[in-house]
Amino acid sequence: PSETGLYRDALAASQHLEKALGVPGTDQVLLGESIGSAVAVDLATRRPFRAMVLYSAIPSVPRVFRDLLAKTAGLPTDFSSDGWIRQRYDSMAKAPALTLPLLMVHGGQDGLAAESSARELFQAFGGRGKRYVALPSAGHNDVFTPGNAERTILPAIAELLAG
Repeated sequence: PSETGLYRDALAASQHLEKALGVPGTDQVLLGESIGSAVAVDLATRRPFRAMVLYSAIPSVPRVFRDLLAKTAGLPTDFSSDGWIRQRYDSMAKAPALTLPLLMVHGGQDGLAAESSARELFQAFGGRGKRYVALPSAGHNDVFTPGNAERTILPAIAELLAG
């Protein structure tokens, strides 16, 4: 699927919840993991939602690629892949305009999306109703484990929705 196609599908799903099931966007909570975080961020720019929860979020595909090349190949951190990565999923550019309540959860051992980049993305979001949860021993694909969910993530979501 293309970046544009995923954005279009996400909007269609949200509209279906509203039209077919009577759940307005203002009662919907967006959830995005990894590249899906960029889809949730884009969707939040298109209509109002109750809140957004992001796991292992990426700031953009070029940024993830640059961070990986810097870490694994020793390339400088100012290396640019802008000319040849077409599907950008650029949450960093969209984040400042968003003020909906936000929970970001990121693993300290994430080998794909560096925690420093996730924190930078978190800081880029507008608004004050936001919270960042670091899980020091979690990687990219094991943030939402039963232990993490019970002890940390579900209570943080409940707090986000109560606020």
